[in-house]
Amino acid sequence: LAYARDREQFGKPIIQFPAVYDMLALMKAKLDAGRALLYQCARYVVVREDGRAIAYAGVWFILDEGHITNIAVHPERRGMGYGEMVTRGMIQLAADSGMNWMTLEVRRSNRIAQNLYHKMGFIDVGYRKRYYENSEDALIMALERLPEGHPENDPMLVRE
Repeated sequence: LAYARDREQFGKPIIQFPAVYDMLALMKAKLDAGRALLYQCARYVVVREDGRAIAYAGVWFILDEGHITNIAVHPERRGMGYGEMVTRGMIQLAADSGMNWMTLEVRRSNRIAQNLYHKMGFIDVGYRKRYYENSEDALIMALERLPEGHPENDPMLVRE
């Protein structure tokens, strides 16, 4: 299809080998399928105040692991317990969704976040060298036991 389109528009294909188009089409299809799967596996907990998001947490569900991708609190609301609120909500959502454990990465310099995660039961399990864009290392943390799950509270769970 792309080969024929290029021939119509430009008189000759941009890429000279139809097999390359087949490979590119297959790669695009796999990426699209991967994105669709990621969207099914990604969940977010958001705290809103007057319709405005002031804190959120994101997680990916991969097999039996909930991997926390990010936690953020509006700068004007930091130190007020919102980070703990969204993190606890995310942990409960993971338990309700059938996850058995959780992981996350946190900057080695972010002691405030590390203290929060330790308070919630996360343990240090390793490092990722030069993980962040400024080459800072990440501390890998894990929560090995989640609270009791209540699948009826998971709005995305498909029941058959």
